[in-house]
Amino acid sequence: MTITWGCAKTKAKYLPHDMAYPFLYAIDRDALSDADAEILKKICPPGMIDLDMEEKEIEVEVGSIIIATGWRPYDATNSITWVSVFIKMLLPT
Repeated sequence: MTITWGCAKTKAKYLPHDMAYPFLYAIDRDALSDADAEILKKICPPGMIDLDMEEKEIEVEVGSIIIATGWRPYDATNSITWVSVFIKMLLPT
């Protein structure tokens, strides 16, 4: 979920987030007019969308969780930091 402090409007059809899996769009019922909802009901096959669906939470018991971020630790010993630049400016060489 993106925090925009009320500065952005939600479109009627949107991806919940960039890495959504499965890659399916969600429908924001509050951003959809009643006329648009009727059009969707007519053009979509039966059972494809449920405009009355409520949010639900599912609890699943698992034996383990795998976290694979694909991230490698960064060796910061060779990098220049702002502190080191500031100290070099203050101290005479």
